[in-house]
Amino acid sequence: YYKNINSPIKDYLYVNPTNKYFKLLAGNYPAKNNELLLLLDQNKSIKESVANYLKINEIMYSEILNKDILVNNIKLTISGVVISNNNYFQDMSGILYNSEIYNEEINEIFIYPKDYQSKLKIKEDLKDYNVVDDSETVVNITKNFVQGISYVLIAFSFIALIVSVIMISIITYISVLERVKEIGILKSLGATSRDVKRLFLSENLVIGFLSFIFTLEINQLACELINNFTNKKIGLNILHIDSKIIFLIFFLTITLTYIAGYIPARKTSKKKVIDTLRYE
Repeated sequence: YYKNINSPIKDYLYVNPTNKYFKLLAGNYPAKNNELLLLLDQNKSIKESVANYLKINEIMYSEILNKDILVNNIKLTISGVVISNNNYFQDMSGILYNSEIYNEEINEIFIYPKDYQSKLKIKEDLKDYNVVDDSETVVNITKNFVQGISYVLIAFSFIALIVSVIMISIITYISVLERVKEIGILKSLGATSRDVKRLFLSENLVIGFLSFIFTLEINQLACELINNFTNKKIGLNILHIDSKIIFLIFFLTITLTYIAGYIPARKTSKKKVIDTLRYE
């Protein structure tokens, strides 16, 4: 075969050959769609790329005939060796096969499940096959988009959390200043500094708990509205409030509310009775 040519093998695949253009040198003409012919040029040689494709070093009919090869991932058998008897193919070498083999080959199947549960069952049955799930791709893209938005919202939530702590501290401090005389009266009646501090901290904890309940209700309502929308569009709920997240939010709310109210409550509770009663 020629050593000076190294073209891709696809340049030497010829479809639907007609027997009248070729002369049989060995073997037989294809009797089945999965059989093909090896074409030699006028010098009874083949190109280097064809030889490499067939994994042969020289043209020996005993080696070539009935050899199985893959053409576009389809297994075919070499049934014969031919040479061109006209001017068009005389300088060519390659592989001659029948394109009807692709009519018998199922390359892809489209499956449209009637609901999401059917989709899950089909997906389980197709685990051993090479399957492209368009709906899953769409869902993954949607989830990634929602996740990206969630990260942004988390960042804003932390900022809002810091602002909330500052505002709670300010509100608690103002509330304490407005009730200084009330604190003096309580102390004159026997209340200790610890009792006064507990009073304000208890009020803060109640405010924090009510804020948690209010926030949780808003989140559940928002999740329900979004899930109703996505369920109608793709048959899937994409949002879910994890119980661990709920506990974390509750813990942070109560803790930060307590911390925000502790300093002003502690400062005021240590005031002397006479100072609180004189406060204007």
